[in-house]
Amino acid sequence: MHDQSKMKLLAVDNLCQWADLPFDRSRQRTLAKVLPSFQDRARSLEQVDVDGVEYAFQQPLDIES
Repeated sequence: MHDQSKMKLLAVDNLCQWADLPFDRSRQRTLAKVLPSFQDRARSLEQVDVDGVEYAFQQPLDIES
């Protein structure tokens, strides 16, 4: 159980790093679709909505549009 939570937080951290890459319009649009205000919420990991992040990862990403 603890390992699963650690994996989820690692996934959140990876997505934060992806979000902080140099500005890319399609990336920003994808983030907006994945989880509103994700960057702000993810910066303080203790306040991350892990279930919300898990839900976001289950959604298909439309990166091309």
